[in-house]
Amino acid sequence: MKWDVSSYNPYKSLTSGEMKILDVVEWIDGVGGEHVEIVPLGFQMDDNRERR
Repeated sequence: MKWDVSSYNPYKSLTSGEMKILDVVEWIDGVGGEHVEIVPLGFQMDDNRERR
């Protein structure tokens, strides 16, 4: 069985600054997750305003 985790799950850690989105991806990998659903809530996908 494969399982995935949404980046929304650690929302409190993302908004508090305890984790960054790449920390979340590493955490999911570390617990055996094989897929990450990225929900851009609590972080910006692209902080470079010139690329928006």
